[in-house]
Amino acid sequence: MKDINFNKSEFFSLAESMDEVFPELVEVFFQETESSIDNMKNHIQDKDWASVKDIGHSLKSSSRTFGAIGLSDISFKIERSEHSSEDEVNSLFQDFVSEYEEVKKLILQLQSESN
Repeated sequence: MKDINFNKSEFFSLAESMDEVFPELVEVFFQETESSIDNMKNHIQDKDWASVKDIGHSLKSSSRTFGAIGLSDISFKIERSEHSSEDEVNSLFQDFVSEYEEVKKLILQLQSESN
């Protein structure tokens, strides 16, 4: 697993505070993020930069909630990419997808270790 910027204490604090509903919350995070990835890909292809920016904004918050600091940082860059080139936005999108895959693996691993 590649090294990612992830705050495990934030993750475990959220898990503890949400207790029994936490696994469902994680599943919603995965579903919503994967849906947002699909939507962002379509908006990038359509050059709908306002929608890309909006998705980046919402991904920034949800990622930070789970302790995925690196993912949140990339989302922030996407949110602020309004005047960036198309290549730069595509690169940020690819970075986000790659980081998300690592975050998901880590979250699943942390969940299995805590059970």
